[in-house]
Amino acid sequence: MLVPYSIRFLDAYLKPTDIALEWGSGVITIWFAKRIGSLTSVENNPLWHDRISNQLERNSIKNTTLLLRISDESYVGAADDFQEDSLDFVLVDGRWRGKCVDVIMEKIRPGGILVIDDSHRYIPLGFKAMYARPVSQGPRGDFVHAYEKLKKWRLLRTCDGIKETIICIKPHK
Repeated sequence: MLVPYSIRFLDAYLKPTDIALEWGSGVITIWFAKRIGSLTSVENNPLWHDRISNQLERNSIKNTTLLLRISDESYVGAADDFQEDSLDFVLVDGRWRGKCVDVIMEKIRPGGILVIDDSHRYIPLGFKAMYARPVSQGPRGDFVHAYEKLKKWRLLRTCDGIKETIICIKPHK
């Protein structure tokens, strides 16, 4: 689950016309789907995919495409379905996070946002969250390339003392 402040931010930010991609479906998938125009959600766990699929059906949600992608190539490759600068919002909250962040940055429109949940595991932000990655270690290996690109983006750091969620706003060209 995202840090509460990030949820409040997204509740105010998201628009009914937004086009979004989410890696790692879950309870928040329904919440997003009710606030935006179109959502593609990518899941790698067949049981979880079925559970979220059933929830979407029970809630009569029609604006969401739920993809089951088990291998890392097909999971991360979901980004290939989108044009450059076509997404308003992306959530990375599933598997292979570093790869997902790296491939999606160019697909987000200027002014759009990238949300990375549990960022304390991957990117050292200097927070005092439990289990936060020390600044001295730098970003986790699979995040090194994306981390360098993200330095040019505006970052809204949220922390609840236990975990972190960062909201990254893509700069205008």
